[in-house]
Amino acid sequence: MNERLRTTMLRVGITTDELARCVGVDVKTVGRWITSSRVPHRTHRWTAAKRLGVDESYLWPEVVERSLRRRQEASKSELVELYPDRASVARELWLRLLTDAREHVDVLVFSGTFYSQTQPRVARMLAKAAGRGVTVRLCFGDPTSPARGDT
Repeated sequence: MNERLRTTMLRVGITTDELARCVGVDVKTVGRWITSSRVPHRTHRWTAAKRLGVDESYLWPEVVERSLRRRQEASKSELVELYPDRASVARELWLRLLTDAREHVDVLVFSGTFYSQTQPRVARMLAKAAGRGVTVRLCFGDPTSPARGDT
């Protein structure tokens, strides 16, 4: 049973019918939140907590636990962002990635001519990064390779 939710509703003076109407769910759903400790969807949690005048983490503390676990898992992932093609990456982002790198700059491209064409200072920027201790790794494909797939 979710005693915190039940007690807060009693303290505020709101019934399950009223909370259900406010949140936009069936009254049975609110009943399950109380009796079986089900955790509502995010928007329903936020609306209910706002109506009751408390933080959602007070009513459903397991949400914080789950959120921390997700953050820890995400921090272990290797890819931070993946773009479908180079045109999807804004010029400012390229520059920021090169100037703000602290540990690694890894570039994997099939043909990197666009890199130097769109960023004329790229060689100097990579050299500066390496000079401040950043590991710089460049990997370019061979445009004449039969592995290209379009020959």
